[in-house]
Amino acid sequence: TDRLVGHDVSQGIIDPDDSMRITDINDRLGMDLKEYTFTISMAMECFEKGILAKKDTDGLDLTWGNTEAVITLLHKIAKREGFGNILAEGVMRAAERIGGDAPKFAAYYKKGIAPHVHDPRADWTMILGTAVSDFGSFVSFNKKSTDADATVKTVVEKGSHRQMFDCLVLC
Repeated sequence: TDRLVGHDVSQGIIDPDDSMRITDINDRLGMDLKEYTFTISMAMECFEKGILAKKDTDGLDLTWGNTEAVITLLHKIAKREGFGNILAEGVMRAAERIGGDAPKFAAYYKKGIAPHVHDPRADWTMILGTAVSDFGSFVSFNKKSTDADATVKTVVEKGSHRQMFDCLVLC
């Protein structure tokens, strides 16, 4: 679901086939879904607001829903080519480099790591895990809880395992 939410809501990609095609390309390029989703979405918002123009984006039309522009950007980000070199730095640093009001449209945690594309408010374990994590967002192995003690216990016991799980690309 992260993939569909990332493309659909964040980038205006409404065709499921396009979303799956983008996901496949992203996976083959080995890039982090949430980071590139928020980074490209920020760039699209900047384009829509006039902060970026085609001259800044290597001629790409970054209007919402432009599947081909997203695919082109994925390749440019992976190869650090042109505008993709700026976006390859992630949402926070890309927004800083773009300048102007771009940082207002950049969603990230702590040191610039993009959040999950789904809403964590009902998952206290994810919220606490993300707050104390040194690597960004934290997924709680479906141990959702609204009990404070159980939440802390899960984060303490599973935190380092979760980091290894993410490093092994098993998510």
